[in-house]
Amino acid sequence: STSGSPVAGIIIQTVEDGKNVAYIRDHDTVYGTRYFVGSIERLAIEGVIDPLEATDFSSVVVKEYEMIDRISQTAEFNKRDLTRTWHYIYPIIDNYASFNNERRAYFERSGIFYIQEPQSVPASTCIEGRGGDKGCSTMNLYYIKKTDDVHIQRIFNKNQKEADSKFYQYNPTFSRALQIQQPGLCELQISGTASIDKKGNTQHAGDAYSQIKKTMQLVDSLLKQTGMAFNDICYATFILKRKSDFQFVHKVMQEL
Repeated sequence: STSGSPVAGIIIQTVEDGKNVAYIRDHDTVYGTRYFVGSIERLAIEGVIDPLEATDFSSVVVKEYEMIDRISQTAEFNKRDLTRTWHYIYPIIDNYASFNNERRAYFERSGIFYIQEPQSVPASTCIEGRGGDKGCSTMNLYYIKKTDDVHIQRIFNKNQKEADSKFYQYNPTFSRALQIQQPGLCELQISGTASIDKKGNTQHAGDAYSQIKKTMQLVDSLLKQTGMAFNDICYATFILKRKSDFQFVHKVMQEL
């Protein structure tokens, strides 16, 4: 939950051709779904959470990555096929720096070189949330099998500071967006985006309307760089501090 309530929301995704869907288990629990979009194979891993065996937050994250490796290997995906991640951390203010350290270490072990090969860095969202009564970290991950027919390009936002692990509070490492092209399809994965300027500073603190507008202007900048627009968006999630702030989402989208 990201709101303190038992359920923050339910997301259901479907695949048209069920014959090409395979479910991937780890210790008898389904965590992964392998499927095709066109001719290219995908893997979605959902709800990875350490079974509270670890004694500290860093160890929890390490165990979760070990679990992810088992699942992706069972599905016959390479670690470098990782394209998009969602992370829920609790409490985030205490653990975000440790999480980023472990994520960079995992990237290095996996051959994802965020300095030497910045194009390979996955897009990502990381917010405060918990997957259980005591869980402090939960991960969802999205893989695309990188064949010769798949072309991935990192999209840099000219209006926002890059999360490049350097000169940034908590040292995060992720791409602002990734453009994935395959025969007959162009897909854009946009990372979690907030009201942050070119220097990494929060803008319009305490003003929900202005923060939402700034955020959507940053999203618009990423879309325009790839020749896309708001009406090309197929799926979006808004994470707001207060339910009442959702009225500003409608207002901003009408203005833009």
